[in-house]
Amino acid sequence: MNKSKGLVQVIEYEQILNSAGCRTVYEGDWSQGFQRLMFDPNSGSVFSVELVPLIGKVEIRSANSQKDEFITDSILEGIASGIPLFSQYKKDNYWDLPLISLEEEYQLPRCSPMHARVLELPGAPVDADEVYFQVGLIPGVDNKLIAYVEQEYYNDKKQYNDTANQILHEKMGALPEMIQTHYHYQPNKYLDVYSIPKQIRR
Repeated sequence: MNKSKGLVQVIEYEQILNSAGCRTVYEGDWSQGFQRLMFDPNSGSVFSVELVPLIGKVEIRSANSQKDEFITDSILEGIASGIPLFSQYKKDNYWDLPLISLEEEYQLPRCSPMHARVLELPGAPVDADEVYFQVGLIPGVDNKLIAYVEQEYYNDKKQYNDTANQILHEKMGALPEMIQTHYHYQPNKYLDVYSIPKQIRR
């Protein structure tokens, strides 16, 4: 699907959600996958309609975790049947909302995880990541090199988080005050967006 067809499809899905009572609060450009952020006033659920990079399909997301499986079909079927249960898509925390489009996420600064960096160190044994996370050192690897890689990781992670927080605050600021209040949103709060998915999985 080319970008102009993608935009047409985004607008089509947006209109379908509008017809079911949802409101558009944010319109992104091509660099954001033509994202439309929408919310349902009755349930407080937030949706993102966007063109997904690489697969070139327009999808509807209700959660940040939806990266390769989407709720598009169930939403459209619910609206077509006249009984869309939008409340089932409401999230507990605002960082679970689909605020960062997948196109934007694709463009976020690269930050490979620390365990992958440790395994790539010259002289590192196959279980270097396990040893590192237990004792902070790796036999046979210079401590200065480990410290350098750690600093590089923290710098990359900060760049990632700086960019992600900027997007989150921009999008949260576009949502109605009732949604911001519900999520106890604080415009100055800095989130470790990079680590949140890992913390949720634990």
